[in-house]
Amino acid sequence: MSNALNVRSAIVYQTSTGLPLASIQNGAFKESAAFTCDYDMDQSAGSEFFFDLESGWEKGDDNATGDPHSVAFAEDSPHFGKKCVKVTNAYGPTCNLKVSKPKDYIFSAWVKVTSGHVKLNVEYREKVGGISGEIETWPILRSQLQSPYHSESETRDATEAADWTYVEVSVPGEHIARDVGYIRAWVGTADGGVAYVDGVRFYPTTALVTTSYYDQKWHKDILSVDANNQPSRRITYDKFGRPVDWHKIARNTSRGTADNLVMHKDYHLMNE
Repeated sequence: MSNALNVRSAIVYQTSTGLPLASIQNGAFKESAAFTCDYDMDQSAGSEFFFDLESGWEKGDDNATGDPHSVAFAEDSPHFGKKCVKVTNAYGPTCNLKVSKPKDYIFSAWVKVTSGHVKLNVEYREKVGGISGEIETWPILRSQLQSPYHSESETRDATEAADWTYVEVSVPGEHIARDVGYIRAWVGTADGGVAYVDGVRFYPTTALVTTSYYDQKWHKDILSVDANNQPSRRITYDKFGRPVDWHKIARNTSRGTADNLVMHKDYHLMNE
């Protein structure tokens, strides 16, 4: 959608719950993406498998080496939410987007590497079938895109990202071959390794992106992460779905390992 000044914005929802996951200001839906890495709608389109089909997030459970691979949720090293994605020898969370020249973009994620190295990789591609027209369907599928003609990437190994580390890749618009082009971006360990992934974003450099994480049982917000990748206080709920604890979190550590309790609330029966 756009306002009277033709400034585009988008709100990304988890369609199964109706909860807003991301707000993207000054960025169009098809050129922006955000994945909180804590839910899986387990959908497919043809031979391609998705965490979230409507948002265009593929699982990327594949590689080019033929080694055993997996992409699964993990609760043993959570970050912002209660879960994250664990990638073993696979491309990992992947999205295909329609981009415009001469805009510049950013691809970013939080990663934690336990072996090998993790790569954030951005592939510039053109659509299958020549230069006339654009891909109007959504989501954009891998089968609709040609092989990459240029790429940008960043890697981190287990010594550089032994705990949660923010990584971003600059995506210059000058490499987009035509007025409208396509990007396939993934974050994972396709070249070998094991890594945890959280908070993946792709957006124009002029956009402001915020994301929200939820308690999946109560469908209430746990925390939000702002445009500077700074998290709010984390809320914990009791067995009745009432907020009881508020923590200031250390964003470079796993959930709970360095959190500071800043407020606690007790509930009592009337006249107790």
